[in-house]
Amino acid sequence: MNRIEKEIAKSINPEAAKELLDMFQKLSEMIYCAGWSANIEFYLWDATIKIKNSSSSSLENFKRYQVQEIIRLSELCQGWWFWKEPEGQTFVSLEEMKQLYESWKNSRPEVTPILEDDIGNPNGIMYKLRQIKI
Repeated sequence: MNRIEKEIAKSINPEAAKELLDMFQKLSEMIYCAGWSANIEFYLWDATIKIKNSSSSSLENFKRYQVQEIIRLSELCQGWWFWKEPEGQTFVSLEEMKQLYESWKNSRPEVTPILEDDIGNPNGIMYKLRQIKI
């Protein structure tokens, strides 16, 4: 059993935990052009809060149906995926993720991620992620 399989096995619903991990990775690749974008777990958590509280009709980079599916899967598996150094993707309980999110939210500067052309790349097809203050 590899490390990811061991993490998935922590869940009460391993199939839902695996689907949730797949969604995190697909969204990270699709939106940020990265296998696991820095802080994607927090941006997704924030989007779920906005939908649950109906506090926003706009979800920035995510579509409502994507976030609703993430909510469904996280409730089924009773967990969330978090990037932990040096291990990588780590399955944590929803309560633990709530605490991690609050800590992250309270310690980060007010920034938003954006993609821009990477002019330093000779083939011109890569993007780099930068953050700007909002």
